Amino acid sequence: MIWFTDNSRPVSRGYAEEAVAGDVTMPKRALRSNDPVHHRPSRSGTQRGLALIVSICVGFPLALAAATGSLAIPHNDAWSHSKIARVFAMTGHLELLGWNRTALVGQIVVLGPLGRSVVIQQVFVACLAVVALLASYLFLAPRVGRNRALFGTAVAGLVPEFGLLATSYMSDMPAFAAFMASLVLGDRALRRHSQLLLAASLAVGMWGVTIREQVLVVPVSILIIAVREWKGRPRLLAGLQAVALVVVLAVFEQWRRSLPLGDSPLLRLDLTNASTTLLEALTALALYLLPVALLLARPIAWSVRARWAGAVSALVIFALTQVLPRPFSRNYIDPSGSYSDVFLGHRVVFSAPVWTLILIATSISAGLLVGILVEHGTRWDRLTATTGILFGLGVLGQAAAGQLPFSRYLIPAVPLLCSVLLATRVGPRRVLGTTGLAFMLALTVALTSNALSYDAARWHTASGLQSQGVRATDIDAGLEWLGWHSDGPARYGSGPKGAGGLTTLFHDTRACYVVSASPLPGLETIAIRTYRTFAVVGTSRLWIQKPTSC
Repeated sequence: MIWFTDNSRPVSRGYAEEAVAGDVTMPKRALRSNDPVHHRPSRSGTQRGLALIVSICVGFPLALAAATGSLAIPHNDAWSHSKIARVFAMTGHLELLGWNRTALVGQIVVLGPLGRSVVIQQVFVACLAVVALLASYLFLAPRVGRNRALFGTAVAGLVPEFGLLATSYMSDMPAFAAFMASLVLGDRALRRHSQLLLAASLAVGMWGVTIREQVLVVPVSILIIAVREWKGRPRLLAGLQAVALVVVLAVFEQWRRSLPLGDSPLLRLDLTNASTTLLEALTALALYLLPVALLLARPIAWSVRARWAGAVSALVIFALTQVLPRPFSRNYIDPSGSYSDVFLGHRVVFSAPVWTLILIATSISAGLLVGILVEHGTRWDRLTATTGILFGLGVLGQAAAGQLPFSRYLIPAVPLLCSVLLATRVGPRRVLGTTGLAFMLALTVALTSNALSYDAARWHTASGLQSQGVRATDIDAGLEWLGWHSDGPARYGSGPKGAGGLTTLFHDTRACYVVSASPLPGLETIAIRTYRTFAVVGTSRLWIQKPTSC
């Protein structure tokens, strides 16, 4: 299903004579039935492969969320997204909360009255995660062939953050779905000179912009290529669509900024943040692309230059992982588990040896990827190149402007990079590729099951205190509990780490009862609860404590 023979090569029916959207060309002889590059999986085999990927990358996390009780509670920053959607569902009004730097409107409004239910919210996101995976395949297939497109889609779905983002109301999966769907439609529009497909691509892209501004790079890239390469009437119509997009975007942005508590970012030049973000992005992408590196790398057959480049890159990345405060950016991949910096106490998800193994694997992947690029070069088509360049500049620009990019923002880069790397004309090593996928699956399952179990344990423990008569706003059980139960908006800037450190974000919350992953000094322990560390295996504890001042 996902694997392919060593003779597999990229084949694109639409690019057989000329790639209108890019530089890739395929001679007609590549389509002869007796040519090895034409050997592709059947349509039913492709469908089974996609079904397997969707089941593992979306279905399994969804089942874990349902089993642990996490499907019915907000997670991480999504407390604000869920709360805004719930209020909109009940009143028809958008009431922002000062904790939503993204646009979010396209994610909230489309649910309408269904947004009352957190379960429906998060199942909706899971459905969009499926759309994102299918669109990733459709983007990759014309560039690298069906088999490698399946492999690249699996790589995107096994990004460690994917399972958690697919089962919460965070904006990342909806934005990723819009990003890839707009890209696929735009790719078809450029190759067919279709104004209708171009309009559809821009509409989907604009919808994505109303979820997260990052998606804007897709319609901009498509319009740049269309206006530059089309001639005559098609170019004129594409230009008119570009003008229409600018007008719609300006009207939307003006309206969005008129909403109170919209939390527009403060811009300040921060080149240190930009350089740190660049280094963290390199390590994160090296980890994400480990299966691709293992699939394609053959260092024994490389030139001396490629070997040296790979070795030096591996050593540099490993050194970076030792000196960077967060080797993989914030805030999912961490020895203490996902988004631990907004919870109290300390927990260990990856022991020191396991964490070191992850860092070594990341470094090896970086070295192999650099060696592959030096030895074989790259095969960028214009749409992929333009989108990738604008995407990278956008992330770095955001960091240079003083914002905090997270590792999850990099997910759209994975299919873009896969389209370049998997187009390399080198026979795959299926065993090593499978090993890479298995490694990423284990990492993803560990992070996903731990976070879902821990989130549910904290929430249910706090709910138990509430049922005993404790006010919800007197319980500090983490960011999402505090935000969900507060009657007011969030205020940026929290107190020192410790009991009640996050309660300062909300005017009506106190830490009279604290639910933490480990005992906190100076507090009285009143109870200890246990939960499954990884949803079905392992045992961990939660401490319920209270200060003497309440």
